[in-house]
Amino acid sequence: MDLKDETTAAVPSLTSKITLLVAVLASAYWMLVQIVDMYHFAVLGAIYEILWLPFLLVLHLLPVFSFIMLVREKFRFRSLYLYALLISLMTLFRIHFSQF
Repeated sequence: MDLKDETTAAVPSLTSKITLLVAVLASAYWMLVQIVDMYHFAVLGAIYEILWLPFLLVLHLLPVFSFIMLVREKFRFRSLYLYALLISLMTLFRIHFSQF
């Protein structure tokens, strides 16, 4: 392996940064929805009603995308796709298997 290959492999791509950011935002959204009464304020209820389906789709499709990209990067532990995958899966398990 060349020195140039080592330095470029250590720098996360823009796509991996965006994927991680979307995973954190989707997870934060669903955790916030579980804590806060969204219908107490009309504006929060309207925002929740508009965003629940896109965030649900993102939360279910993001682990698939992250896994595909992680395979393309040959399962590097420094990959941000790994962390996006873990965050998405933990949030999915929390939503589907927890008692509200």
